[in-house]
Amino acid sequence: MSFFSWLFPRTGPDRFVRQVIGRLRAAGIRKAVYHPDQFAIEYRARPDQDSVWMYLGNLYAECQRDPGSSMDRIERFVGTFISPPAIPAVWEEAQPLLRPVLRGASFGRGGPMAHTAVLRRPALPYLDELVVVDQPTSMGYVAEGMWGVPAEQVFAVARANLARVVPPGPAADATFGSAALTFFDAGDSYVVSRLLLSAWLGDLAGEIGGRPVAFVPHPTLMVVVRDEEAVLGGMFEAMLEEYVQAARPLSPMGYTLDDSACLVPYPAGGGGRRLRAAVRRAERSLAAVEYETQRSVLTDDEALRGCTVASCMMVRRGGETAFTIASWGGGAPTLLPAADYIAIDDQNGVGCADGRGGEGGRGGGGTEGGRDAAGTDVLVVPFQALLDEEFLIEAVEYRPTRYWVEPGARSDALARLRSRAVQL
Repeated sequence: MSFFSWLFPRTGPDRFVRQVIGRLRAAGIRKAVYHPDQFAIEYRARPDQDSVWMYLGNLYAECQRDPGSSMDRIERFVGTFISPPAIPAVWEEAQPLLRPVLRGASFGRGGPMAHTAVLRRPALPYLDELVVVDQPTSMGYVAEGMWGVPAEQVFAVARANLARVVPPGPAADATFGSAALTFFDAGDSYVVSRLLLSAWLGDLAGEIGGRPVAFVPHPTLMVVVRDEEAVLGGMFEAMLEEYVQAARPLSPMGYTLDDSACLVPYPAGGGGRRLRAAVRRAERSLAAVEYETQRSVLTDDEALRGCTVASCMMVRRGGETAFTIASWGGGAPTLLPAADYIAIDDQNGVGCADGRGGEGGRGGGGTEGGRDAAGTDVLVVPFQALLDEEFLIEAVEYRPTRYWVEPGARSDALARLRSRAVQL
């Protein structure tokens, strides 16, 4: 079971997957494996060929919206994979087909896409901008160096192409309330990608009646509402549920424009207590899922053998408290996520470099940590405390960003950490 499934239990669309596998077998594919964690099917057309992965999120969303067309859609989808159109080898032919897409920062870093350096750049916290080649029945991701064209030019052309396409209008759908503009993507309109166009969201201000806030819980849905606390509190909660239930989740966060008209996550500090709590839950949910997806990839990395890749867990208490926490055992080099808190769990004072244990015992009392379920002493400190004591080295090669922390710490530094310990 994936971390996402554990954190947010949901039932899978098993019947839909059986229908897709049935069409594959009807087309002569005898061995197909379903990977529920990635909502994808892996198959080989022939034993001597590499695996092909079919990501099912968009197709499933289309079939959910129009059940009567499901079998036709599945048949066309499978047919596209069995005889896919080739990506143009010449830049001039590929150029008009390029489109930008938003994906999670951990997307494409494991599985079959890990063998290709996919062209990408950071767009928002935990979200990246990628580029695809859009063809009538398929979509292929652009790799770094493809066509020998600079990356900035590829991104610029993709955005310009999207800007020239007439955007779809909002659907006549009141699922998320009459104050919301709801946009569905049938697979070819790239409506979520329009957040990357500088003017698009701002142009909705007149229609929405205020500063617009956009939600993109999965790649086939965008909901836009005005920045009004009475609307936003419930919308954050509804979008988190959409995110949890999505076959291919994207983000539970809301996005708006800052004073410079740049796209930014909705700020967590504004509004009343309910809204602040909802924004915080969305932020921490996205971080936990992206970090844990990344961890599942890094644990299989031979270059990290002998190292620990720490989990990032989100903790919710009541309806208002949400935070992320990771643990550092101190016995091996560890890649820590940028969590809110770090639980230091080591019976030898996190391997003090000067050979001494900590001063006054670990845990130091009820306000400075405590014990875990196994009775081991635990010191819980804010992530910033480790940064301030220069325990951490940023590992810039990873996204989401992680930080190296090595075993061995000065006892005086540990004493200062104890003075900043918290009781959760």
